[in-house]
Amino acid sequence: MSVVKTAVENGKIELVAPKEWPEGTEVIVEPVSTAESFGLRDEDGPTTPEGIAQHLALMDQAEPCALTASEETKWEAARQARGQFEKNHFDEQTENLRRNWD
Repeated sequence: MSVVKTAVENGKIELVAPKEWPEGTEVIVEPVSTAESFGLRDEDGPTTPEGIAQHLALMDQAEPCALTASEETKWEAARQARGQFEKNHFDEQTENLRRNWD
């Protein structure tokens, strides 16, 4: 099924369902995270076995890289920032997982 995107306006959410969604189709409405994304999100990656195989083949072609001291400093700062972000949002992320599994 496709995704429908909308925004809250005046405290209300208004959606128009795609014609191919049958009457009675259940939907989930949840806010989109506004947190800064680090790297590739899971939903942006390949989802089929063929797509994953193609992605892995491309990864095998990648040349190893050596970081300069400046690049390594930036990488370490980004790694630290991501770790702090995860610590700061742990309870929120845990609750989101709990809701999704209930």
